[in-house]
Amino acid sequence: MEQFKQFIRRDLIFGALLALVLISCICFSGTKKASAAYVSSIKQTAAGKDSVTVTWDAYAGAASYRYQLEGGSAPLSGDVYENVATVAGLQAGSLYTIQISACSAAGEEIAQSLKIEVKTLPGKVEKKNFGVSSAYTNINVYYFLVNVNTTQSGYEWQFANTAGKVKKTQTTSGFSSLHLQNFINGTFYKYRVRPYMTFDGKNTYAAWSAWKYIGVVKKGNYKATKSSIQITWDKLKGAKKYIVYASKKESSGYQKIKTVSASKRKATLKKLKGKALKKGTKYYFKIIPVAKIGKKFVKADSYIVYNAYTRSF
Repeated sequence: MEQFKQFIRRDLIFGALLALVLISCICFSGTKKASAAYVSSIKQTAAGKDSVTVTWDAYAGAASYRYQLEGGSAPLSGDVYENVATVAGLQAGSLYTIQISACSAAGEEIAQSLKIEVKTLPGKVEKKNFGVSSAYTNINVYYFLVNVNTTQSGYEWQFANTAGKVKKTQTTSGFSSLHLQNFINGTFYKYRVRPYMTFDGKNTYAAWSAWKYIGVVKKGNYKATKSSIQITWDKLKGAKKYIVYASKKESSGYQKIKTVSASKRKATLKKLKGKALKKGTKYYFKIIPVAKIGKKFVKADSYIVYNAYTRSF
């Protein structure tokens, strides 16, 4: 038996006279400097898909506070009476700037904060935007990635078996990929992802994505003659059946050749698109596992592609 090769388809100097003038000023006015009037310690403490929340230190003498948020189609402003403000009506996964002013009882601005950046929580990740970025199936190493970068602090990934039991939950930070070793091969999994943002050491999570599916068998083998190839493969936990496709090209031209039960796990190719196989020729095989999840049968989005040769003599 021959083993398949398998694979899957980031300064001004001042004169003496000026110096004397400065010294004179200091002597007459004293050494203590008046501090600027400002609102301190402004920070973002929460986010929603369409809102941001900021807090700041209370300012002595303030009767109210006014926020000014910029970054959308039009600036937003409003008055609040405590040292916290939540601004809503924003776009998911977007960046804004906000500034707080302390106001007197007459509504006059008497002190301001610095401008800071604030972010809304990202929306749900679409299925087309996450999945396997690279895989080394022979050593059971996989990398998963979300290919859109938004306002997230990181992502949380979740893997469950076909019965719905969660087998792994893991987080990544920033835009980094998820690295899994000695986990994927041999079991049909459904998996999903969601962004999170971190405030004061606590994570706020966005909605989960839809589920995607991966099913990679541990090993496959084949027997070949000059005019046929028989492929076999190991059992995949959770798979109910397999759909087998073949092609002479790695990335296109596949023809369905057989659907086999979970217990059979073998298929023979003698003809492709009505033509006999050629000796000494490489052929490619997709083995797509199908699992039953709830009341539905679902096909794996990620799976093995094998290649095998007919004999040349």
